[in-house]
Amino acid sequence: MIGVALFAGSLIGFAAGDAPAPVVPEATLSGMSQEDVAADYPEYPGLQNAFADFAATPGWHGAFAIGDNGYYGWTTGYGTAEAAWEGALARCRCWTEHCQIVAEITPDTPLPGKAPQMSRTQAWILAQIIREYSGGRAVAGDAQGSWGSSWSHASKADAEAAAIARCAARAGDEQGETGCKVLWSGS
Repeated sequence: MIGVALFAGSLIGFAAGDAPAPVVPEATLSGMSQEDVAADYPEYPGLQNAFADFAATPGWHGAFAIGDNGYYGWTTGYGTAEAAWEGALARCRCWTEHCQIVAEITPDTPLPGKAPQMSRTQAWILAQIIREYSGGRAVAGDAQGSWGSSWSHASKADAEAAAIARCAARAGDEQGETGCKVLWSGS
């Protein structure tokens, strides 16, 4: 059967290594609250709405950065605080140079060493691929949020290679230097 692959860049998060199915942990929001954002930035309803979305996300690492003139950037679903901060600052800096982290989401309990560190969306896609597809299947991702998935391959290795290639293509890196790694694979 011919392999099928899909890719998108909005899926946020990163995990590495083989591990059991993901569990979304409880998390704590620290820094500015939704009320603080509304009080400090009343003239920017888009920023307020984005912060509300950010605050309502799953229990993985996330960060919210605000810059000049109400520009902002945010991330959720990252496996580490450092990657979440870097992603939020990079998104904010697309619009303005002066950005700072004003809030972050932190899991209440650290994940075990080899536990998958995926966002709720990634976990849902992984579960869908496990339940609904056969043959060699894989999901790959990088720390910047690019991902690729592949299924119906003759082998697990073929599916892994296709998922990594889709992730790298979405990240704009045809040489494969983005750090895309297999998050899960099976056959």
